[in-house]
Amino acid sequence: SVLVSAWKIRLPGITGAMSPSFLFILIGIADLSLPETLAMACAATFIQCYWNSRSRPMPVQVAFNVAALVVSAAAAYQLPRVLLGLAQANSAVALLAMAAIIFYLTNSLLVSTVLAFIGDQPIGAVWLKCHLWSFPYYVAGAAVAALIHVSNQAAGWPVSLLILPLMYLVYAYYHAHTENVAGTS
Repeated sequence: SVLVSAWKIRLPGITGAMSPSFLFILIGIADLSLPETLAMACAATFIQCYWNSRSRPMPVQVAFNVAALVVSAAAAYQLPRVLLGLAQANSAVALLAMAAIIFYLTNSLLVSTVLAFIGDQPIGAVWLKCHLWSFPYYVAGAAVAALIHVSNQAAGWPVSLLILPLMYLVYAYYHAHTENVAGTS
């Protein structure tokens, strides 16, 4: 997770970036404890803020980014487990699907809210501008996380590593696509 935090996708129209570290947070949600998942999210976010950044972030920005990831990861870890428990269901794929949606919505709404207050803009407009772009990336990442989890359960983690190039292809495609869109707008 920390290593891929350096891979950044700059979204058109905003100064922030996202990385594929959320994929590892999703895998952590399926395979690790809550403290392990949150520690991984904190480390990945911290590295993403400082490694290969265009400008040195202010401490308050780093603190917000880490806090937003912790809240998003904790909600994505706990809420699907509660919902699956109420439904008396035990499905890793359903857990990951719900976790991805909860993580995406929580994180994107937290970030959009802060950006809206800073820019004195409506939250919905900021969300559409900043985070609508990232939805397909999260969907693809959730699918890769589910493949890795299922593979890990069926064949062990060494075989699961063979799926990681698929994650890189998703990242490379999305990176090229957003660069192309940014260049044409």
